Amino acid sequence: MGLTDGMKAMEFAKRVPAWPQRLRWFPLAGAVVTGGMTLVMPVAVVRSLAGNELATIFAGVAMTLLAAFATVGLAGVAGVRHLRLSKRIVVCQDDVGAGIAIPSRHHLAPLLVALGATAVVGLVVAAGWFLGVDAGPLAAEDRGQAHLLTGGGIALSVLFVAFLGFHSVKEVRLYPGGVRRMVTLRRLWSTRTVETFVSWDDVVEFEADEQVVRGALEGRNPIIWLVSGPALPESSRLQFDKPDRMRLDAHLLVAEPNTLLTVLSVLRESAPLRRSLADPGATALLTPPPLRSRLWPQQSRPLAPERAEPQ
Repeated sequence: MGLTDGMKAMEFAKRVPAWPQRLRWFPLAGAVVTGGMTLVMPVAVVRSLAGNELATIFAGVAMTLLAAFATVGLAGVAGVRHLRLSKRIVVCQDDVGAGIAIPSRHHLAPLLVALGATAVVGLVVAAGWFLGVDAGPLAAEDRGQAHLLTGGGIALSVLFVAFLGFHSVKEVRLYPGGVRRMVTLRRLWSTRTVETFVSWDDVVEFEADEQVVRGALEGRNPIIWLVSGPALPESSRLQFDKPDRMRLDAHLLVAEPNTLLTVLSVLRESAPLRRSLADPGATALLTPPPLRSRLWPQQSRPLAPERAEPQ
């Protein structure tokens, strides 16, 4: 099976998603509100520049960034995500050979911006009260409120440093010879990378699963389990791995989860298609279906099954 035939096969398989993508109206309404704030806040910043109001400028810029990232985050929760093939999915060449590199999303960026922007707003408003500088409509009313804002700003700054200093970066690479997961663990000044490689001949199957996150808006994060015939080396297993299962956090990768699962499953069954992973255009295999067909699959016309069968 060539690259073109493989793409046809996966186009058919993508129409039966393991994790259906639905439009959620409440987060979408929130994205519209924060999007409006993103457009309005720069006007306030420009006015502050004209009036030389330094405290209001800092607070306005921080709130603009907060609103912008909140808009992107809420839109993703609402179902508006993976609009096209990510440019960060690239052809790689390393010690294993040529393949496709699928890096993780910048999933911490919205949280870091939210913590940093809120901390800046609180500290700037508090400093404005202590220094007698006008902070505009956000100005603290009394000393107690200024102290509260100072304490809150410091606490959020500590959280910012903690999340920035203790996190992991994940990447999945697909080669003609197998699947490689690379996890870089950052602990302040210490960095450690754990690599796990599984040959296609050792892959039994790929299982779809979910990580359920309870809260005001319940989240179901897609997870893919790579089931291996031989046991995985203990040194290359992470906390949530099992002796014969490697966990791929699909929700943290830049590839659309259903598309990634489909590609992995079809590659496992097709040795000729696996050889095409070394081709320059192999990243096209991970092109997600149009957003409309994912949100409203019943309106999409199915492809002919006989043209989608892997060879």
